[in-house]
Amino acid sequence: MAGLGSELVRRRFPQIVGGYLAGCWIAVEFADWMVNRFVLSPYIVDFVAVLLLLLVPSVALLAHFHGAPGRDRWTLAEKIGVPANLVIAGVVLVSMFGGKDLGAATTTVVVEDEEGTTIERVVPKSEFRRRIAVFPFDNETGDPELDWLQYGIFIGVAADLIQDLFVQTMADPFTRLREEGFAEGTAIPLPLKRQIAEERHQSHFLAGRISGSRDSLAVTASLHDALSGNVAGERTYAGGDLFTLIDSITVQLKRDLDIPGQQLETTQDLPVREIMTISDSAYRDFVAGIRALAVERDWQAAGEHLESAVARDSTFALAQLQLYGVSILGNRTERAFQALQAAMDHSYRLPERTQYGIKTEYYQSVRQDTERAMAVAEMRAELFPDDIEAHQIRVVYYGLQNEKQRQAAAIEQILELDPSQHQYLQQAGGVYQSMGDFETALDYYARYAEMYPDDSDSFLQLASLSRSLGRHEEAIQQVERSLLIEPENGAAIRQRARLDADLGRFEQAEEGYTEALDLARTGEQRAVALESLSEFYKYRGQVERALDFRVRSLAEQERVNPEFVVILWKIRSLDDWAAAGRGAEALDSLSALKARLSPPFDGQAVIGDIVLHVELENPDELEPAIDSLEAYVNRVQVEALRPLVVGARARLAEMREDCETALERDREMLELTPSAYTLHRHIGRCQRKLGRLDEAEASLREVLKIRPSHPRTHHELALVEEARGNTAQAIEHLQAALQAWANADAVFKPAAEARAKLAELEGS
Repeated sequence: MAGLGSELVRRRFPQIVGGYLAGCWIAVEFADWMVNRFVLSPYIVDFVAVLLLLLVPSVALLAHFHGAPGRDRWTLAEKIGVPANLVIAGVVLVSMFGGKDLGAATTTVVVEDEEGTTIERVVPKSEFRRRIAVFPFDNETGDPELDWLQYGIFIGVAADLIQDLFVQTMADPFTRLREEGFAEGTAIPLPLKRQIAEERHQSHFLAGRISGSRDSLAVTASLHDALSGNVAGERTYAGGDLFTLIDSITVQLKRDLDIPGQQLETTQDLPVREIMTISDSAYRDFVAGIRALAVERDWQAAGEHLESAVARDSTFALAQLQLYGVSILGNRTERAFQALQAAMDHSYRLPERTQYGIKTEYYQSVRQDTERAMAVAEMRAELFPDDIEAHQIRVVYYGLQNEKQRQAAAIEQILELDPSQHQYLQQAGGVYQSMGDFETALDYYARYAEMYPDDSDSFLQLASLSRSLGRHEEAIQQVERSLLIEPENGAAIRQRARLDADLGRFEQAEEGYTEALDLARTGEQRAVALESLSEFYKYRGQVERALDFRVRSLAEQERVNPEFVVILWKIRSLDDWAAAGRGAEALDSLSALKARLSPPFDGQAVIGDIVLHVELENPDELEPAIDSLEAYVNRVQVEALRPLVVGARARLAEMREDCETALERDREMLELTPSAYTLHRHIGRCQRKLGRLDEAEASLREVLKIRPSHPRTHHELALVEEARGNTAQAIEHLQAALQAWANADAVFKPAAEARAKLAELEGS
């Protein structure tokens, strides 16, 4: 061994290899400096380190054969070993870094704003943005007066991080936490935080705790890796000024997230006091308002707290923006527009991305100019091409315009920009499913389910799609897979119940819907479960019970939703009162609801006239209501309401016995909403009235393909078979309809008509 050591020294092997390794360290440090100085891809540092380490065998060979003094010849080992090492290094580098961006971490974008002014911005590429979930901090001081800081620090950190385009923050975990029984959003077990962050596809999450006293706070902030839960950075900050603590937390947090140093030096990072408010009391009111919204779901209290915040500091733009949202949903549009104008006047306090959001809202809500709002949204997406939120806004606006193809393209662009945003696979699948493109929808759902086999909801989407294709047993299997993962998943139990109802297994369906209601933990879940029961009993002609559950569902919604949303839900539900024989009461309710809606959104109140007069079959009252809604749609440019106009015109034409026009309108409606399978029943009914019996049967069977037990469709098919002279088949269809309507209320006319027709045919 001593001889080997002496020989290595003679060949200067330790010096050469050691010098090379030292050079490697210097090269890696230099690469790291370059990355931070010029905001380059962080992969460059890894690339350099891996490359230099992979070349160690070649350096060792060269040192061994050429390190000794004197002239040396190339040996066979070198001729084979060095090229082989280079080839292996190339393969490893391609496998590790192939497809990764090794250039600049930013890109320059030039666009024109709505006034024609040229704007140039340097923005980060999506691949290099850090995604972090932020949770409320825990108060460990023992002083309940400091409980508000649990949310105050959480909100301040999230708001401060918005300034940096390299960071994308998820700061709304409350819906998910309510489902898990942590309504307050505090004292959350670390594994649950990690689970939520992973579910939302975040790379990191921030947790923290507060200790010390009112005069000398100590705040510990812990950054965790979302995949493993391991701590990626933890610091404790002490002091008496809240905003100074928040600034310290976010500065260190961005370092722990490996944001390039040059980015930290050049990006606007104003003190949080400057982007929020100089008033401590205004900030405390603001925090109370956000807590009322997120935790208590108390919209009135939220509005009162936010009003107090802006009264203390009218330049508090973020509070003005939140007050706008609360007021618009609280049906106080005049106050909402005042708050939005104030937010615009003081938008200099907000990050640029948020400023574009304000401008979009201004054009959409105040000016009711969807085209211009869309132009601002498009400009924001061009200006910040890798900003996922900018493209999310485009997705929303394309949905408002009922432009499904463009909506799907916008979602696909998000996925192209950031393939890690896997939740958009589900959203893309939903859009394609609504377009009737089931194969493409299946591809997206299957991709998501493959990536997240432990996500129970992914199998529910596959089940919904299988149902749309008429594959009920396959859908049931998907639901059962979901329930294996999460046995008390209320959505899965409701979906299984709906499949049971589709197949005529009504007792099992009723049990399932009731079980889902029993399992509901939050007001939102109870509202959905009650609504599902309402729809189930309505399907069976038990309109009084359906109405009872509808009333209960609306009561739950009133507890958790703002006034504007509740009013719209009530307006759209008035046909349930009419179906139960309480049309006069429904008309009185509609008048009262119309009086509550504030302009300019009061134009949507006419939807209540449409649903009511369609149910009551009042063509003379229906026609002016349709004209009014169509004028509203044209004025505000929200094409998502167009199908309601077209569908109502189809029913109007049918009421006036103009089935040719009704068919044209129904087919137009089907183009607008390809997945609305019940339209085929209207089409089949009109075809029957026109004597086109084969076409009528084909249309009606499209409904039975998805809902084999559908009683109204069986009733229609019975009339088709009667017209053909096929009495036996007509009776079979009537019996199928009456099986669903076995317990239908006397006031439910379709069941009474079916019974009368069955008696007539059986007696003939």
